[in-house]
This record gives sequence, structure tokens and C-alpha cells, in this order.
Amino acid sequence: MKKREKIDGKVFLLIITILLFLVMYAAGLIIFQSKGFAKPQVFLNLFISNAGLIVIAAGMTMVMITGGIDISVGSIVALTCMMLAWMMEIKGMGAVPALIIVLIMGIVFGLVQGFLIAYLKIQPFIVTLAGMFFARGLTAIISQEMISIKNELFLKWAKSKINLTFLGGTVNKKGVVNYSFIYPSVIIALIVLVGIFVLLKFTKFGRTIYAVGGNEQSVSTDDGIKCQADQAACLCDQWLLMFVGRFLIRIEYLRWLC
Repeated sequence: MKKREKIDGKVFLLIITILLFLVMYAAGLIIFQSKGFAKPQVFLNLFISNAGLIVIAAGMTMVMITGGIDISVGSIVALTCMMLAWMMEIKGMGAVPALIIVLIMGIVFGLVQGFLIAYLKIQPFIVTLAGMFFARGLTAIISQEMISIKNELFLKWAKSKINLTFLGGTVNKKGVVNYSFIYPSVIIALIVLVGIFVLLKFTKFGRTIYAVGGNEQSVSTDDGIKCQADQAACLCDQWLLMFVGRFLIRIEYLRWLC
């Protein structure tokens, strides 16, 4: 008789997560069936509303695998949104240069925090706590009032749609067919998600991240792997993804205002 193979812990958690989602979604179909919950657009709205969070979560996943933590996420969301609005509306900067500056700032922030954690051995909680207060203070210095974005290119990005005609459509009261759609932010989020999966699963860098999370001391001494550089790179990637995620969140916010 063949021995039964044991289910890996990570696979088991993934199966439980998928089952919970299916159960909750099925419950929603039953309870809210009369309110159109079964429409494809309702399902797609899960990705539309959470595209920025998916990107941020992908970056946070790498950090948590290494055994680290970052508690400055919320404050950096506010800082990024404020910086984008301030550069475009107060300083009259274009959407593309403003976005590039924000992404560069994300890389620099990640390098600084990565250096402090990986090379100076300061606890991640302390470093990111300082980063959280720094981001809050910088946000307040930039502006204490809400800045409305009226940049035409940025608004065009926020309003652009990708119609999924193969999913069919629904006819409204005026007789107009409304097709299911997604926004480009969903495509960006899915590309990032697949990219992070490939990076962690099939690259040396990804295997090193898992090894560092398992036992950093043994990895750096027994195996001779220079894990400090990989830790710093991991944090840098995470901050870059955080800024991309915040850009998508800002676009989602503008979309709701429009």
C-alpha cells in the first residue's frame, strides 16, 4: 500500500484560504441574489477596489517571510498621496515626472531602512516605527489641508476602462448595455502578484528570503550566503511596491470622486 503524503503547511493554509473565500462568496450569492451579487462585475469589483492593497500586500509578504515587519504602511500611504497631489497641483508638475519622483523616493526609503535593519542590526519594529512618525510629520509639513487633483492625465488614468465583452453585459433601465469592465490598475496588480510569485518560487533571491526567515544566523554562517544584501534588497523592493500600491489607491480614490 502506498503511504499517504502529508500536506505541506503552506499548501494547507492556501487551501483553507481558498475554501473560506468560496464559502463566503457562496453565502453572498444566496443572501444577496436579488441585489445582483451574482453579476460578474460584482466579482471584478473585488479586484478593482483592492488593486493597490494587492500590490502593497505583495511587498509586505516578502518582508514577513524574512521574519521582519513594517508598521509604517498606513503613514506612507498618506505621504505618497499628499506628495503626488502637492507636486501636480501646487507645483504644477506633470503626472509622469511626479510619479517617477515618488517611485525614486520609495527606492531611497527602502534602501535606508534596509541598511539600518540588515547591516546595523536595528530591530525592524523600531526602524519602521521611526519611519511611520517621519512619514506622518512630513505629510503634515507638506499640507494640512486636502489637495484635490485636477491633472488631466492623472484623471484620464483614473477613468480609463477595459471592457470585458466576453463576459456579457446587462441592460439598464434606459436600454443601454453595460459590459463588465476592469481598470488598468487591476492588470498592474495581477502582474505584480505573478512577478512576486515567480521571484519567490523560482529564483535564488526568493530561496534566500525563505532561508533568512527560517534561520538567519545559520544561513549567514553555515551556508556562506550574504543575507544582509538580500534583506536590504527585499526591503527596497517592498517600499517600491508600496509606492506603486499607493499610486493605485490614489487613482481609485479619484475614480470614486469622479
